Amino acid sequence: MIDIDPGVLTADHDLVACKGQAPYPVVNPIGLASGSIRGTVRILPGALIELIDLTVRDTPGVVTFSALRRAPQAFGQPASAVANAHHFRSGGIRVAVQADQLRVDMAIVVDRNANILTVSQALRHRVGAVAGLMLGMTITDVNVHVADIDGSSKEEGF
Repeated sequence: MIDIDPGVLTADHDLVACKGQAPYPVVNPIGLASGSIRGTVRILPGALIELIDLTVRDTPGVVTFSALRRAPQAFGQPASAVANAHHFRSGGIRVAVQADQLRVDMAIVVDRNANILTVSQALRHRVGAVAGLMLGMTITDVNVHVADIDGSSKEEGF
């Protein structure tokens, strides 16, 4: 479960204690009953946003981020409007974290040759999978705002 401290995300994970040493995190403990030894892993909001940033930039068709503006009401509430949540923002990414639930808004510029629907579906899937698998969080929303289409790859004469 993910808990929120002001400015810090936390997740409980199994730990293994060696005789005379402090517990250390184990990725895949063998032979331990689930939940036998518990501990806390703290994830800074900047690390969460960096994880999302790297995932987005690695998606084909994404050129860069754009300034994130408030989403129109027709598309629902932006992440900053989620009640009782901790809000974090950096560049074209905005996240709202409430308990173990994560909502992500992003504003991107897509390549002129990219299919916008394919790029946005890939982003929603990839960001949801990375945050869900790496952090164990429940992803409630991944909202992609296409702010612009990059025309820098236009050929002369068109």
